[in-house]
Amino acid sequence: MQSLPKALAIMLLVLASSLPSVAAAQGVDYRRTVHLEAPYQIYEDEIWLGSPAESYAVGFSLTSLNEVFQVIAFGPSNETLGREAFWMNTTGIFTVVVNTTGIDHFRLVTTLHYTTTYSSNYTTRVNFFPMLDHNATVETSVILPLGAELLSYNMTGISNSTEGGRTVLSGTLELNANSIKAGGVVYNGSFQLIEIEWLNRTMMPSPSGVSVEETLRVVNVGNTRINYAQFNLPLGYTEISVYDSIGALDFNASNGSLGVNFRTRIFRGEGYVFTIKYSLPSSSVTVVSGRSQITGDLLPSWCRFLARDVSLQIIMPAGSSDAQMSGGSVSSEGGKLIASASAQALSPYKNQPFALSYVSGAASYSGIFNLAILIAIAIAAVVLYLKFGRKRAKPESPQPPAKPQQPQKKPPPVLPKK
Repeated sequence: MQSLPKALAIMLLVLASSLPSVAAAQGVDYRRTVHLEAPYQIYEDEIWLGSPAESYAVGFSLTSLNEVFQVIAFGPSNETLGREAFWMNTTGIFTVVVNTTGIDHFRLVTTLHYTTTYSSNYTTRVNFFPMLDHNATVETSVILPLGAELLSYNMTGISNSTEGGRTVLSGTLELNANSIKAGGVVYNGSFQLIEIEWLNRTMMPSPSGVSVEETLRVVNVGNTRINYAQFNLPLGYTEISVYDSIGALDFNASNGSLGVNFRTRIFRGEGYVFTIKYSLPSSSVTVVSGRSQITGDLLPSWCRFLARDVSLQIIMPAGSSDAQMSGGSVSSEGGKLIASASAQALSPYKNQPFALSYVSGAASYSGIFNLAILIAIAIAAVVLYLKFGRKRAKPESPQPPAKPQQPQKKPPPVLPKK
């Protein structure tokens, strides 16, 4: 049995022979949408069962088991369905078997990575159609990355068009049972083959704004060495800085992009850890009926890559109370309330929202601070009045005329003694 990567949250069994037979539904309506990004692919398969079945099998043609990032199945009410997965090392077929007892349709979401190579252009192997154990009519759409220039693809029954600025490869095919329909897509563009292994976010709101620190480990999922990473700039940011365990890193923040230069090159599968620190304006915290509110997504808007593990901590001002966190929990540490949330396998296509509401202790401190400022201004005004205003108000008394100086008499000469 081949070992399973730790982060893969499914059970994989290596079969020495054929897959076990499953009660697959016949006459099924199958629609596949592939979100093709340079460092990853997300397959969304919508399947309507033509007749009741206990399970349903979907196969993928892969070059390595390491290409599997995550597999999740959802039922009609978006509930998570049970599933098993099987890897046949001799044929390179990865098959997911979904428990379909008592349902008439479901959705299978499969995320792959390490599927793209770069050499003057990008080449990605795509499963245009699924491998099924029965004949079926399948409709597919493969959506290329934004900004990609399509050069070629090798799959029959597919045509290309443009939708929303992206190239779309689409078509419908009558599939024969156990047929493999995978092919290459080649395109040009400016993309990075990286992903985020983990991202730890810390937010500290205050009356003047929100201080943010985000530490992450970037992993190279491409076939060439890299020494930089490029992200979108955080919306509304100010005072941005980037550093690692040694010190400040060189970076370029312009035209909505943040480019970070590493101290060393990293190979395929290697990672680099660094921290991005910046501030957000006070408008990032809204106040409704005396309660401060912070909302957003666990995966920040500046990150357009896959993220395996994401965690968030929001440290509320001292004295805050009555905190409520949707999508997370609240604890108390060192006299401060801390809201926490975490999630796995996030991407721009799958994120997790959060909403924090609390009574800010900064409000009372702010009132005291403002009162202290007013008192200080009043005292300063009184001091200035006493020092300068009184002198200007008091009329100057006339000075007596100066007496003329009397000429000094010279002493008489001293006569020499006889």
